[in-house]
Amino acid sequence: GITYHRKLRSKKTIRSVLDQIPGIGLARKKILFNKFGSLVKMSEAKFEELLESDIPREVAERVYQKLKEEKNL
Repeated sequence: GITYHRKLRSKKTIRSVLDQIPGIGLARKKILFNKFGSLVKMSEAKFEELLESDIPREVAERVYQKLKEEKNL
């Protein structure tokens, strides 16, 4: 039961943050989660690490900025 609830919460977090970023769809979200494993680890990543995820530089910049903004709120 707990694992299911955590999974639901996790999906809501993913949806609310990454889906707000232009250029991020299901495929790129999968790429990012396969590399980092979680939204927390993504937000702690350096910009260079995001670039290594095989996503375009402009999209990586948007992801980096958005995650840093969310972290500071």
